[in-house]
Parts: sequence; C-alpha cells; structure tokens
Amino acid sequence: MVERWQARAQERGIPYEQLFDESCARIPSGRLGRPQECAALCMLLCSPAMGHLTAQNILLDGGATPGLF
Repeated sequence: MVERWQARAQERGIPYEQLFDESCARIPSGRLGRPQECAALCMLLCSPAMGHLTAQNILLDGGATPGLF
C-alpha cells in the first residue's frame, strides 16, 4: 500500500504525506485501521459467543466502502 501511494504521489507531484492525509480524510473514521482491530475481530469471530454465526461478510474498513446507508 505504501509503495502504491508513493508512486501515486510521485505521479501527481505531491509529497507522500499529503496523499496519505488526503486518503485518510476520505475514510469516514478518518484513519487507517490498526492490526489490533483486525485481531480483535478475529478473536470475536472465533469466540464461543459467535458459535451460531455463519456465512457473513464483515467490512473492517472504517466505513470506506460505500453501502446502502
């Protein structure tokens, strides 16, 4: 992801940091996700509390994917 953003920033002739900030601003949560957040979801899904959950798609993207709402 970093390499892709660096290349895109170079193509646009702007600093990488500016492109990073612009990209994060488009995410409703205003930031990139942290690995710990992904791990927490995995732990929840593997817990006994989720024993009846089947066949779900869960977007862990801070709201970046447009939905129906």
